[in-house]
Amino acid sequence: MIVKKANIIYLFLIIGFAFICILYINKKYSFFSTGFDTIRVELNKTALHKGLPILYAYKNFSADLDFKKVYKFQKANDSTILLEGLDDEKISKFRIYFEYPGKEFKLKKLTFLKDNKELSSLVLSEFFSSENIEVKVDGVFNVLEVNGFIELPYTICNKIPYFRFFLTISLLVIVFLFLLIETNIVNELSKAKTKEYIFIAYLFSIYSAHPLFNILLIISLFFYIKNLDVKSFSSNWINLLFLAFFVVYFLNTLFIRVGEIRDFSMVEKFLPFVFIPLLLSSIRLKESIYYLMVSGLFLSLFLFTFALIDYGITINKEFFSFENFSKFLHPVYVSYLLFLSICYLETRVDYKFKSALQLFLFVALILLGSKLVLIACVALYLAFYISLKRNIKKILAGAFIILLFGVLFKPIQTRFNEILNLHDLSVLNEEYVDSNDPRVNGLSIRILVWKEVFSTFDNWKEYIFGKGVTASNFKELKQRLNNKGLVHHSSYNPHNQFVDTFWKTGAFGLVILLAIPTWAFVVGIKTRNKLLMVFSLFLFVSMLTESVFGRVRGVYFFTTVLLLLTNNNCYNEISHFRNKRRSKLSWRI
Repeated sequence: MIVKKANIIYLFLIIGFAFICILYINKKYSFFSTGFDTIRVELNKTALHKGLPILYAYKNFSADLDFKKVYKFQKANDSTILLEGLDDEKISKFRIYFEYPGKEFKLKKLTFLKDNKELSSLVLSEFFSSENIEVKVDGVFNVLEVNGFIELPYTICNKIPYFRFFLTISLLVIVFLFLLIETNIVNELSKAKTKEYIFIAYLFSIYSAHPLFNILLIISLFFYIKNLDVKSFSSNWINLLFLAFFVVYFLNTLFIRVGEIRDFSMVEKFLPFVFIPLLLSSIRLKESIYYLMVSGLFLSLFLFTFALIDYGITINKEFFSFENFSKFLHPVYVSYLLFLSICYLETRVDYKFKSALQLFLFVALILLGSKLVLIACVALYLAFYISLKRNIKKILAGAFIILLFGVLFKPIQTRFNEILNLHDLSVLNEEYVDSNDPRVNGLSIRILVWKEVFSTFDNWKEYIFGKGVTASNFKELKQRLNNKGLVHHSSYNPHNQFVDTFWKTGAFGLVILLAIPTWAFVVGIKTRNKLLMVFSLFLFVSMLTESVFGRVRGVYFFTTVLLLLTNNNCYNEISHFRNKRRSKLSWRI
């Protein structure tokens, strides 16, 4: 019965993987039989009365927008504008900017033409990427600020590289199948009970679409809350610390800045600090972290898959770097999951190709390009898992890979030059800083924002209880950054969870926040749980460079991992993970 179930899961997953590849190509690209020479846009008189929009293009399948050349539309009549003479421009994608704010604009249709013949057209609802644009129904939209834009939802190609498609997808299916076999995930899923699929789906959903993990958390609570072990909940101090952290933000929202309208969006974002501890105190699924490790491996495969498909079509290496590589996810948050997967592989399993899987994850980590996260990952991994005498080959191989990327992959060189060039820090001493100053980089902008955050404090009460989470607080910081000259960075958050928490909730919130990774590390020492010790330190370091709870995904990920690692019901080792060969799987259907 289990063998048959496993075979069905194999078939389902392989078909699903191939379907996702085809769906990605279909959504990302549009293939024209011939190039276009004209773009026609039909708008209403209200939009055109404000002024004609302009266009900026992505050329030659570049992943970056070319702002050097402005394309100006010409008015054909009262409701139609044209952009002609595009035969040799090699435009693969574009943005249309509306330079003036306004309401009740209407985009009826955008059409591509060649020699006055229509090739393709689309309506406003198909433009799912925009900024400072409020889309309504029937093509109506409002431009909220200067230079609001809509972006073409696909990349235009003139020919389909069938051979490269077939070769790329075939190779990726083989790698996908290898991961299925090596991780033994199908066998594990086939042995799971029906109710356990809900919680496993929740674990996999953390790095999926935003509404999905909210929905699966609620469904999991519905099925498992009756099994809540109150004693287990109260005995795990991490549960209580997360709950206290939520309560501080809740009380802060109610009582700080009393004269202002209450904004409960932060409280809503932090509700998982209550629900996840309740859920994980009701779960009895052993080795739950295993499923997060597997999700890290398969997420990396999907990122490589999309990058290879992009490269196969465009022959552009930019799709292997940073945001272009992480696609729909924030690269820093993806890095968190990959590091957990690397450490879990080192600690908990004896796979035959374990080192190859770790190398695969490290390469993905490098391509994501989060400098300080990568440095923290390498340092913690070497400190906790690598013995110089026993692992000299592994160290040399890893150093060679990192050096190779540093020499051959120019984006990595550029990223690390930002933190290695100490001259850039001279910008910190200047009263006024131009946002376009080349010294304003990932490190210096963080320090500049931190300085402005602390400059907003007015009295001792704010140091103890915080400035609050009201809109006026954020507006004050934004204004200070604008006055400093950082107009392109005025919407930045502090990019430091300690600074962010202290700013909003004062010393009370900061003490609780510091207690979370500290207590987890102490528990790791007491229980000799190396993975918990490493991850606690990693959380501490991550909070120095990123507001990790600024995104709901960060709240879900770090809360879930820490609670799984401190909950014996979800972390006890199961027998086949170490010192036993995996059972061979049947392929008979």
